[in-house]
Amino acid sequence: MAGWSYIGAWRRLRGGCVPLVGLLFLVTIGCCGAAGGLTILPEIQLPEDWFVIVFIVVAALFIGEGVLRFVTGLIATALGATVISAELEAQTFGLLRLTMVTPSDIVLAKFGAAFRQIRLPLLLILLVRLLIVLIGAISLVIVIIQGINTAGSSGISPSDLLSSPVLPVTGLMVVEYGIALGFAFIAFLAWIAFFIFQPILDMLLYVALGVFASSWAKTRANGLITAGAFRVGLWMLSYVSGQIFSTGLSLLTLPLMALPALPTWIQDAASSPGLLILLAALAAILMLITSISIELGISLGLLRATTARAEHLPSLG
Repeated sequence: MAGWSYIGAWRRLRGGCVPLVGLLFLVTIGCCGAAGGLTILPEIQLPEDWFVIVFIVVAALFIGEGVLRFVTGLIATALGATVISAELEAQTFGLLRLTMVTPSDIVLAKFGAAFRQIRLPLLLILLVRLLIVLIGAISLVIVIIQGINTAGSSGISPSDLLSSPVLPVTGLMVVEYGIALGFAFIAFLAWIAFFIFQPILDMLLYVALGVFASSWAKTRANGLITAGAFRVGLWMLSYVSGQIFSTGLSLLTLPLMALPALPTWIQDAASSPGLLILLAALAAILMLITSISIELGISLGLLRATTARAEHLPSLG
């Protein structure tokens, strides 16, 4: 992998990548936190308003992580856009094909080398997202403890709330709520894990897109231009797909809105909170699996298309 990186600026910055990324991240957090502090903090009057400070910190971390992720995505695409085009520009790809290395191995090696170069900023992004989740979890625990203490100071204990339910609770309802809450908890943990590790899927996609673009260019400059055009096309495709999906959901709800009354089975389902929670949890899990499958599928499809393209590259020019 030594010497494969043909972007001079990145090659010179790799030695100071961690300080550069840390400086960019700290400056972004400082600006966002200062903006939030100047507008919100003067309004805080009570000690109980500590959650506003937590919100400012989390918002600053989230915005800083977003900026860092955007820059890292651009770098990942640019690095991938030169791995094959540079070989074509130096007229060494044909010699590489004369070896026992297969085109798929060449593409995967180039892809892995490009992805390896962004491991440090990607690790920082994952750590920041994990920190955001931890801050949110700690804040939630504090809020729950404060709520219990408030209820205790008002003369209402948790045992009183459990011993005097508003509605009679049967054994079947306990099982139903237990299953529903179990699936909801699994869906919640799955989405938390997806939030933390989603940048890995994004960077895999961006590197694969850059490598695919490099197979369509004979020079490094054209590879970068082609990768930029592909990034714009990918953004437009994702935007159009999102609009089509939201419009399709709206069209599906039109027949129900046109009915004078909801069907009986929908009314029965709506009257069962446990069933609604279960359906919502299953829908969240299905949506998560679909999102991961689509992103991984596009990345693998791009690598497969790059391999097919690499098999015919020596016959060009």
